Amino acid sequence: MDQVGNTILDRFSAVLLDMNSTFMFDEDRFGPEHDYAATYQSFGGALSTERADALIVACYERLDTLYLDPARHDSFPTVKETLRSLPGAGELSEAELERLEQTFAAHELGRVPEEYAAALKRLAATHRLALVADVWAQKEPWLK
Repeated sequence: MDQVGNTILDRFSAVLLDMNSTFMFDEDRFGPEHDYAATYQSFGGALSTERADALIVACYERLDTLYLDPARHDSFPTVKETLRSLPGAGELSEAELERLEQTFAAHELGRVPEEYAAALKRLAATHRLALVADVWAQKEPWLK
């Protein structure tokens, strides 16, 4: 960091950071060009390609709709709850639901470039860091 940045940051004991597109990039990979079934199968999933893709798309579309509803900001469902509520998902085993949730998380999760990670580590040595993260899947993949 340059001298100006250090002077400004030195006035604060803590720094609040937004995650997506600030230091994590290529996140939220949801769209027709993404192969959810391949990701799902990499986690050992046994559903057909069509079914796995359809469940991830339906889950994303449901959560995207709820995300825009201010009444749901304090009662937002988990990815697994949303998957469970989808038509035809009632017979899925807990293991399959977990694989689908892992798939969703893998497509929601981005990457932190090495130079950004190094800058964050330097900043963490002198400041308390706080993170704003608006993710839908469980937090464990982001913690890693």
